[in-house]
Amino acid sequence: MLRVTSLSVKKPLPVKRPGRSAVVCSLSSEICAGTSRRLILGASFSCVLASGCPSPSFSTTLSLTSEEKTIVENAFKECVTTVKAPAVLRVLFHDAGTFDISSMDGGANASVRFELDRPENKGLKRGLSCIEKVYSVVQTTSAGQKLSFADTIALAAAYAVGSTKGPRIEMPIGRADATEADPEGRLPDETAPISELKSNFKQKGFTVKEFVALCGSHTLGNKGFGDPAVFDNEYFKILLNQPWNDPSNEMGKMIGLPSDRVLITDEECLELVHMYAKDKDLFFADFSSALVKLSALGTALR
Repeated sequence: MLRVTSLSVKKPLPVKRPGRSAVVCSLSSEICAGTSRRLILGASFSCVLASGCPSPSFSTTLSLTSEEKTIVENAFKECVTTVKAPAVLRVLFHDAGTFDISSMDGGANASVRFELDRPENKGLKRGLSCIEKVYSVVQTTSAGQKLSFADTIALAAAYAVGSTKGPRIEMPIGRADATEADPEGRLPDETAPISELKSNFKQKGFTVKEFVALCGSHTLGNKGFGDPAVFDNEYFKILLNQPWNDPSNEMGKMIGLPSDRVLITDEECLELVHMYAKDKDLFFADFSSALVKLSALGTALR
């Protein structure tokens, strides 16, 4: 079954863009004065997104019934094949990747629909069209009254992972949709040095561990990291083998992006690559948590 929960948050401080509010975290023991707060996204997942003192609280109680979950999952089964799963997963990364923790704008708000002409989003329409089909189908049902397009993007990412033998990820709903494009220039270039990649993800609120775990999404697709239709930890194993440096392996030169290969040039990242190469369950757990956090970046609530 599709695993769906509702978002429950503390109302955040105002952000620059009118009509939008960034998701921040709620704690069992909440502390002000610049300390991090946690957003409980499900039974097993939490994230650290922002800091500052809370405003008056509110929550969204949106959730799907068992029947509605079945409707949504059937729509995904119909529209999102394993071949298209990598492209569908990529949409969430590019949608949420516009978030900036200093300005508290951008994020997982479906603004990617207005950003398809940007160079970094080349080819994204393939995954987005699948999500549009699901959204269109669901809108004719009671579930359509509860799911925003941003929710559908997040649920699609979780489905893409789970349907390719990856972890089953519990994904909250309750996001509001943007009505315009987010600021440009916030996604890292695939040729960027490792220091820039780490800095970019830090600016979105991610730890290095979360950054490396999210890079593992490239285990899906045609980048050469094992079976393109299976979500596993082959990505990390192949990184350690460095096939692109093997002169006897002509195909090795085609494996991975520059942003993949530089992970093993950084001592901190290399240690994590070794960890995930040895322990698939650990990778699955860390990736699941990081993906849910990604799906909540900058989220305004309905």
